[in-house]
Amino acid sequence: MTTARHGRWLVYALLGTAAALALDAAHVRQRRQRQLRRGGIRELHSQWWRIDGQHMHVRAATAPARSTLPLVLIHGLGVSGSYFVPAAERLATQFDVHVPDLPGHGRSQSPDVQPDIPGLVQALVDWMDAAGLARVALVGHSMGCQVAVETALRYPERIDRLVLIAPVPDPAARNALQQVGRLAIGGVFERPSLIPHVLKDYLRMGRRFLPEFRHMLAYPMEAKLPQVQAPALLVRGEHDLIAPQVWLDQAATLLGAPPPVVIGYWGHAVQYSGADQVTAALRSFLAAGEAGAVPAMEAREERG
Repeated sequence: MTTARHGRWLVYALLGTAAALALDAAHVRQRRQRQLRRGGIRELHSQWWRIDGQHMHVRAATAPARSTLPLVLIHGLGVSGSYFVPAAERLATQFDVHVPDLPGHGRSQSPDVQPDIPGLVQALVDWMDAAGLARVALVGHSMGCQVAVETALRYPERIDRLVLIAPVPDPAARNALQQVGRLAIGGVFERPSLIPHVLKDYLRMGRRFLPEFRHMLAYPMEAKLPQVQAPALLVRGEHDLIAPQVWLDQAATLLGAPPPVVIGYWGHAVQYSGADQVTAALRSFLAAGEAGAVPAMEAREERG
């Protein structure tokens, strides 16, 4: 095949990819507008907080005098809370929902040195203090599960229950090559509109991505899970190669949790691609924490 023909096929492939992204994004926007009109979702709004001298961005939807347990949704490696929005907007019809961009991610300020997992936990809890959130349910995805688990171990009185969606790392694949390979292959089981969210966040993360990747791989999740006392629920997409079924089954045993919930078809970012199915699976588990909800603390005036 000539160089010119190779070039034409590359152009066709790029045009096809762009068209698929545009069509999927248009479909997502139209569906979201219909759901907003019907009350099936509740829109999130940006909040800015000044935590430990740095600006922190949080997407949130709250209602006055709501008695349900607040939910805090924690994003994964290198990304921001933006890919949690589809699930968060659905959950916000029943719960107060908060989706922080952890330090160095999304629209939050970037520290000089990217925090490790305990550092991210401390930033999260400092923000909870400022926001007046005395006790919450944590919903983590991927590396966000590490932040959720570590928070539950360090501050057990603050965490009512945990949802761990596609926790990492799988002990059988604790190296960069396997993780990248699984991510690349499993990407075919995601909605195309996820790609712009991930690329934008990865590009912003820049040189801080690799240190955080190393922190993620080094976190001994299998040693931490047996220490968790809070009720927990595990969730994965059917075709998630990063968090395979054998690992989720092992994690459930370590936690003393029920069998993992498996969402049909979708891959690693199942809370984005399969938001309807995921939120339907979470509602009863999260609502069970309502009886243990603690009145909110008084929020400190630290918004930026």
